[in-house]
Parts: sequence; structure tokens; C-alpha cells
Amino acid sequence: MKVCFLTAVSELTEYTTAIKKTYPPLDENCIIKKPIDNMELAKQINRILNPHAAY
Repeated sequence: MKVCFLTAVSELTEYTTAIKKTYPPLDENCIIKKPIDNMELAKQINRILNPHAAY
């Protein structure tokens, strides 16, 4: 199961550190910063779910 976080937090350093303590195996690419348009969100999720696919 993959988990991603969609956040509007402007300072990701402390947020990322806190999430990694709670979810140690979490890939940093799974923290998606808002604002993000729908097409870019879809692309980023596809890259996370299919890391070896060519885009």
C-alpha cells in the first residue's frame, strides 16, 4: 500500500521530519505540496505508483 500526503504547509522541513518519524519507510516524493493543478497531481501520482514507467 502506498500513502501520499497532500499538504499546504509552506515550510516542509519540519513537516517532512515529523512524517518520516511516524512513517519511516515513506518516500519523500510522496509528500505533495499544494497548490498543484489537477494534471500535475495526476502525473505525480502516476510517477509514484509506476516509478519505472516512461513519462
